[in-house]
Amino acid sequence: MVKEKVRLRYAGLIMFMSRLFSAATGVIFTIMVTRSTSTGEFGVWSNLFDVLTYFTLMATIIPFWTTRFTAREYEGSAKTGFITNVLMSTVFAFFFIALIPTIMSALNIPSNYTILYTIASIQILELYTLSALEAVLYAKQPHMIGYGSLIFEICKVAIGFAFIIQLKLGLVGAISSIIISYTLQLAFYFKLLANELKGVIRWTYLK
Repeated sequence: MVKEKVRLRYAGLIMFMSRLFSAATGVIFTIMVTRSTSTGEFGVWSNLFDVLTYFTLMATIIPFWTTRFTAREYEGSAKTGFITNVLMSTVFAFFFIALIPTIMSALNIPSNYTILYTIASIQILELYTLSALEAVLYAKQPHMIGYGSLIFEICKVAIGFAFIIQLKLGLVGAISSIIISYTLQLAFYFKLLANELKGVIRWTYLK
């Protein structure tokens, strides 16, 4: 990545505008989901994200330090934080998948939603990866996080409209549109941070 001065006002404006846009697209996406599902299905949808929250609680711990180390030009801090978060996401995704039967049984969720919960495990991997990459961008090019958010929100609504409204895929279409949108956002971040992620891994930083 080319080293450049962080433009705080510009970055703040872009991120503020992206948050406003996110609020609007969030409402649009929710309307698409609610109008295409029953009350019970929407309850399952809401519950799914509540459960996922417990498996992504650790997603921002390492990235907090990654931002500090990257800003101070510690060699390999970006790659170390990225790899660490990816490994953590794999562990939590594995436990989530293993606990799906137990979670669904405890919450009296019909077994036909197993595929929905299984697909949602991909989001755990994405959220940990997203946190790791955004931690580096916060230190280098914070305005790009705003652009990344715009990419996600635009794709979420566009793909969601195709999957939920046109193809009538229901909750599977809704979760798939979110996962694909995160994938596109991550692709954008990977392109920006290609050079940063070529660095060495310093496991000693984890102390």
